[in-house]
Amino acid sequence: MTNPQYQPQQPGQPYPPQDQPKKKRGGCMKWGAIIVGALILIALIASIAGGGDDEEGVAPAETTTTQPAADTAAPTDEQQPEPEPEPAEPEVPREHQNALRAAERYLSVSAFSQQGLAEQLQFEEYSPEAAQYAVENVDADWNEQAAKKAEQYMEMTPMSRQGLVDQLQFEKFTPEQAEYGATQAY
Repeated sequence: MTNPQYQPQQPGQPYPPQDQPKKKRGGCMKWGAIIVGALILIALIASIAGGGDDEEGVAPAETTTTQPAADTAAPTDEQQPEPEPEPAEPEVPREHQNALRAAERYLSVSAFSQQGLAEQLQFEEYSPEAAQYAVENVDADWNEQAAKKAEQYMEMTPMSRQGLVDQLQFEKFTPEQAEYGATQAY
């Protein structure tokens, strides 16, 4: 087979003009990927460099305070020595962290009592210790949770006030929380 573009050179004839190589397409894809990669790299560097903003905001305040000279009078109330930094908190086990995240997720969907949430987490096979850690550390106002649960019950079915209080107590809200929730719903 012969190539239709190839013509053998005849003796004494000049070479045929060479075709310019065609430009490859996809160059903009390559440059786009390079630009995106560069932006990601810049963002990563900025987050690493800027990640300690809170600490940087504190450090200058500590370094700019003036200390009295050793030969000055006795310290006044303003010149009290700074308190010792608190020891670092012990690292929280992964299961406890996950239980806390699960508790936050449950509370974002529905209302729970503290004990009811702990039982739900244990039902999800978190250890009793992890469930207890989660309910003690989740940012929840248990009175507000009782009020939300009361509203949920009132939307589903009409209830007497006392029936609502009893239902909230069945859901493991304390008697005080159940009263608060029923009062808010009525």
